[in-house]
Amino acid sequence: MENLGIKPVVVGGHSLGELIAFYNAGAYDEKTLICFAAMRGQAMSASSENAGSMASLACDQVTAKSILSQVQGYAIVANINSPNQTIISGDRSAIDAAITIAKQQNIQTNLLPVSNAFHSEKVKNAAEYLQNNAPISEELTNLSVPLFSSINGLEIKTGINLQEHFANQVISQVDFISLVENMTAKCDLMVEVGSGRVLSGLVSNIPNSCQCFPLESKPGNDSDLNSFLAYYFVHGGNIKWSELYKNRLVRSFIPAAEKIFIENPCERNFNVSIDYENPEQILDKKVGFQTMPSQLAINNEELETLLSSYLTERGAFLAELIKADLESLPFF
Repeated sequence: MENLGIKPVVVGGHSLGELIAFYNAGAYDEKTLICFAAMRGQAMSASSENAGSMASLACDQVTAKSILSQVQGYAIVANINSPNQTIISGDRSAIDAAITIAKQQNIQTNLLPVSNAFHSEKVKNAAEYLQNNAPISEELTNLSVPLFSSINGLEIKTGINLQEHFANQVISQVDFISLVENMTAKCDLMVEVGSGRVLSGLVSNIPNSCQCFPLESKPGNDSDLNSFLAYYFVHGGNIKWSELYKNRLVRSFIPAAEKIFIENPCERNFNVSIDYENPEQILDKKVGFQTMPSQLAINNEELETLLSSYLTERGAFLAELIKADLESLPFF
């Protein structure tokens, strides 16, 4: 996006995506981002016997909390994704019970393929580990663009303790609705940077949110980027077109009426300028013999000399040409 000349006026991320949002806002460099994301993933995983689980419920958070109040064991609302989707997290038995109750209420459910119950107390040990070992600076000293957190949707200010923030972030609820609402107040167009279109779909279900485009809903789907660029351009955005078409084969535009689809090279016109009042120019241009400027005509003797010289030079070629032509005739 930066190469195309497109720079954000505000950034935010969902769960793990918040690490990338901090990177784009200038909180740390790319190497730190990669190391930090790898450490976070390893810290949040758990052994199979201790791991919790997560599930998606096609309902709002109020309905989800009502369902969770009816189950035994530890289970909480982990992600408030949209009015139509809430993620719950906790003990496996409690999540299974919540799924059963939701189905009884004709609420669509989906058990998520995750290694633990993220954004809950089930990853408390990971939070403590990250606070003590995260490879990031302790204090956020600089931001190049306004940054919003997915914990509560509020804007992040410089001076916060980064290690404390991210330790708290892994056990805190994700309030994506608040994040989108507060970012919408700062911008008029959102872009889902990365693969997939999950976040774009969630944004579209949040009332009064701005338009959100995915950049690659499916691997190799260039049409998503092109759709975004078209929308961005017609709404006044500036794009570095040379970067978009860099390393592509670009052909000059030729109107259909001027295109030649089938052409015999032998039927092309000769690009030779001839003065028909001075036919000797033909011999000069084709054979290469020079004439004096004062010479206006060729007499018979000169023509005989000229042809004799030509046959001496090109006689063998003409013999081969005639021989080939004779062999192609049907009566030979």
